Amino acid sequence: RLSLSQAAMAEALSVSTRHYSDLERGVSMCSVATMTRYISLCKKEMIAYSDLTDDMDNLIIALDQGE
Repeated sequence: RLSLSQAAMAEALSVSTRHYSDLERGVSMCSVATMTRYISLCKKEMIAYSDLTDDMDNLIIALDQGE
């Protein structure tokens, strides 16, 4: 889940806040370009989350080994 307000997400997707609200409510459809930007944002968030998860895993292992 991305932690962005509707206004921030709309800006990141290069659409108006109104259009983004309509997308969330299923009132309108997005373009291929908007969907591509959304997927890109999700991938960046997943990579950041994955990196954080890896860091936490490494910390837990180090603590378990008494480092």
